[in-house]
Amino acid sequence: MPRLATSGLFLVGFVVLAVARFAVAATTRSFWKPEHSTAPVATAVYLMVLAALVLGRYGWAWVVLVLLNAAVLVGWAFDSRRFQLSALWHLLSVATLLLLLFAPMRHRLRRTPGLQRVGRAEPT
Repeated sequence: MPRLATSGLFLVGFVVLAVARFAVAATTRSFWKPEHSTAPVATAVYLMVLAALVLGRYGWAWVVLVLLNAAVLVGWAFDSRRFQLSALWHLLSVATLLLLLFAPMRHRLRRTPGLQRVGRAEPT
């Protein structure tokens, strides 16, 4: 499969999995309660960073999303309700992080002009 098509499949899979969590959460009544006023704001920030990755192909957005998704997985170990939560949600978090870390997603990132990869010879 060509590199661009593979990259596109990984991108679509990642976006679907990343947005699915927030779409399901937004359908619950507790998401919109005043006690959880940061939930819609956090969702909006996450979606803006996701847009920066998908549309702008910015490396910083990839790093932020990796850190956020890794924090979700690490936080699961410290959640007192971790075994009450559905295993499907945990697997969804693992799959989202893995899709983000796979090479086709990293190859989509825009290359910053002036920065060379280590180990590559400079053109003469």
